[in-house]
Amino acid sequence: MLYLYGHVEVNNLTAISQLQKITTDNAEVNLINQNISSNDDVNLYGVGFTVNGMKMRGNLRNQTVELSEKVKTHYENQQ
Repeated sequence: MLYLYGHVEVNNLTAISQLQKITTDNAEVNLINQNISSNDDVNLYGVGFTVNGMKMRGNLRNQTVELSEKVKTHYENQQ
């Protein structure tokens, strides 16, 4: 397990990914299965959208993220 404290920023190095960056105060990453979690305020930044919420669960390998509380989404229609 990797425990990250303070200003945590996770940047996606894959150019074609829709999810570009995750920011939070604290996060836990399982280095074996690449699960990531945080119970703090989380911001997700992607191509044409931002999401803010709490209680993040996700997987870096599968590029999946779920926020389960106080979720607000802002997006830009690309058309």
